[in-house]
Amino acid sequence: MKRLLLPAILLLASVQFYSCSDSDNTQAPNNNNPTLQLSKIDSGFATGSSSIVALYSESSLKTGYNKIYAAVYDSATGAAITDAHVSITPMMDMGTMMHSSPKEDPTEDIVEGKWFKGAVVFIMPSNSTQLWELHVHVHNHTAPGMPSGEVMFSGLSVADNSTKYKTLQASDGSRLYLSYIEPSKPIVGINDLEFTVHKRTDMMNYPPDETFTTTIYPWMPSMGHGSPNNVDPVASGQGHYKGKVNFTMTGDWQIKVYLQKNGVTDSTYFDLIF
Repeated sequence: MKRLLLPAILLLASVQFYSCSDSDNTQAPNNNNPTLQLSKIDSGFATGSSSIVALYSESSLKTGYNKIYAAVYDSATGAAITDAHVSITPMMDMGTMMHSSPKEDPTEDIVEGKWFKGAVVFIMPSNSTQLWELHVHVHNHTAPGMPSGEVMFSGLSVADNSTKYKTLQASDGSRLYLSYIEPSKPIVGINDLEFTVHKRTDMMNYPPDETFTTTIYPWMPSMGHGSPNNVDPVASGQGHYKGKVNFTMTGDWQIKVYLQKNGVTDSTYFDLIF
């Protein structure tokens, strides 16, 4: 009877932890930085890894670039796990076919002592019959044998964000995906500019593309003018391009982006109003 009692207690503790921990769907628990507001996606057992994953994002999911935060806990004790490898695989189930999308797996750098931070670029919105999944794989270094396992978060709703996410067929035949990141809160004056470029090699692989020389031209359609003192973005790693954009007044702006390679230029633009 005593041999059965301890496993039962541990099982009850893990069930209570799964049911109660991170139950707030609008704000992640965060003692170090209370200004960090995160929206909970879901929680689940990463079967086989002796861990539970709680998944969050900075806002509701949308097409384009989404920062994803994963907190990993010991499934028996509820203790936070920071010594692990975590990877994310997005999948779109279209019924007759499935495909993935660009993503950035979390690095070993833990944000604020708890969060594994990655990103997903959703390349299309979901609808009632076509929904996104996020597969989170955990290699738990803290448990005996360093077990691995995976949890799938399914039925995810992704909204359209066509002003900040663009796809185009490049002149060389490749399919490109551009995602706006910064400025998230634009101001009049000089702003940091950041966007990502990915390409599709097949339905499951969307690597970053840092082979372009880029030029930007901000344009205000309602007023018919641009702005001076911009800094053209350059590749900074993982498909990110960073530069500076200058807004001379509030209103409607287009950031025209020109991608040059091998003497050929392709272009698109991002819209914003502030």
